[in-house]
Parts: sequence; C-alpha cells; structure tokens
Amino acid sequence: MPCNSDYPTETDIYQSKIVACYNSLASPALCMFLSKYGVPSEKEMPKLYANAGITEKQLARWWKHHKKEDADRRKRIASTRRKEKLRKSALAKLSASERKALGVSK
Repeated sequence: MPCNSDYPTETDIYQSKIVACYNSLASPALCMFLSKYGVPSEKEMPKLYANAGITEKQLARWWKHHKKEDADRRKRIASTRRKEKLRKSALAKLSASERKALGVSK
C-alpha cells in the first residue's frame, strides 16, 4: 500500500506561516486605509488591483466581512467587560466569610 502523500510538506508549513505573518501585518494597514478612504474603484487605482490579483468587488466583500467581524469582536469584549464589572460589584457586597462559603474569591 503506498504511503499517504497528503501531509503538508515543510514548504507548505513555511508558506502558511509566511501568509499568517503577512496577514497579521497587512490586515491592520488595509483596515486603516479603507476606514479612511473607503474602497477605491478599479478605475482610480488599476495597478493596485492588478498587483494584488483581486477585483474591486472582492476587496469590497472582504471589507464588509472584516467590519462585521470587528463589530462582533467589539461586542464580545464589551459584554465580557460588563459581566466582569457586574461580578466585581456583586462580590464587593459580600463579606469575606460569605465569599469563602460560596467558594469564590475577589
């Protein structure tokens, strides 16, 4: 029986790490640009789209998805902060012995 050749090669792993690193650097820069200027048209910046190998429609779709993910992330963070603030407020109302009886710490 032949061996399975579907496993990633060292090159595949290296390239995926490079892509992840690039994305972590490029995404914030692209986000800042699009926040300030919006999605440029292909007529305004044809070389940008040609060099990137994407279309205006693809960039607009990515931007819409990115803004939604960012808004969702901000909601999750705000919710977590509200819950933690409420928890601290509730624990502050309990005495040390009450917190100990409940098995919670400040």
